[in-house]
Amino acid sequence: MDIGKEIKELRKKNGLSQTELAQKCNLSKNAIWNYENNKRTPSILTIKKIGEVLGVDLGYLLNPPPLLKLDQEDIKNIKTAGFGTIIDTLDFDNKDLSLPKFVEFLAASSFPFDIDDSEIKFIYDRTISFLEYEFFKLGYIKFSTDEIDD
Repeated sequence: MDIGKEIKELRKKNGLSQTELAQKCNLSKNAIWNYENNKRTPSILTIKKIGEVLGVDLGYLLNPPPLLKLDQEDIKNIKTAGFGTIIDTLDFDNKDLSLPKFVEFLAASSFPFDIDDSEIKFIYDRTISFLEYEFFKLGYIKFSTDEIDD
């Protein structure tokens, strides 16, 4: 586990400088630099505080999800399935993008590798984020897990 690397990657993904992250966490810029470069190890409370600012929980920072390791054949099969297949499989008229429906889609796909439960949840969350962004960008459809009824 490289907590410094995780903090740095999440900070950059959130578009924050070390100074900005430090201010939001009531820490010094030097402390953030030391954590990111593994010169010092943050306390559990500090990790929790950094995680809250970066939008992840303590468990994620202490044990980030494994990255899928794919070979060229796996990548080819995923590209063949594509997001178009996901979109076609899901019932967007009813805005049904539930995890069970997504698992059903993955089960029907012929990937030449197994995907465990934690990876399915990770892929599902990333797919939701991607699709929400793409549909927002295209102005095609809006769906949200916290949609407000008029």
